[in-house]
Amino acid sequence: MSLLIQNKSRSTPLIISISSLFSRSKLTTLTLQAQKSTSISTKNLQINEKSTKPGAVIMSVQTPKKNLLWEGPVPISSNSTPVIINPQTKSVLYGETRLPSLKIRKLDRSMIPIGGLFIVILIILIWILVFRSNNKSR
Repeated sequence: MSLLIQNKSRSTPLIISISSLFSRSKLTTLTLQAQKSTSISTKNLQINEKSTKPGAVIMSVQTPKKNLLWEGPVPISSNSTPVIINPQTKSVLYGETRLPSLKIRKLDRSMIPIGGLFIVILIILIWILVFRSNNKSR
C-alpha cells in the first residue's frame, strides 16, 4: 500500500506535509515539482513501528511562498488510487472524487462594514419603536 500523489500544475512546485489523522503529528514533508508524481509507502506514514498502517492522513498543500492552498483528510487505499492536486483551482481529487478542504477561509473584509451598518440600523429601528411606544402610553 502506498499514497500516490500527482501535481497537475504546469509551473508551480508544491510543498506537501502529511500528518497523522488524530494526533496531527507530522509524518513527512516533501516538495513535488510541477507535472510530477510521487509514491509514499505506508511504512513511512507510521508514527512508530508498533502503530498500525493508517487508513487516512491529513495532507496540507502549500506553495513555495507558504500560501496554504488546501488541507484535509486523504484516504490511503490498496488499489493505489492517485491523489491529484490542481493548484490553479485549489482542489484535490481522489481518483474522480473531489475531497473537501478543512482550510478555514478568511472573512472577507468588505463584509464587515456592511454587517456593522446593518447592526447600527437595527439598533436605531428598535430604539425608535421602543421610544414611540413609551410616548403613546403616556
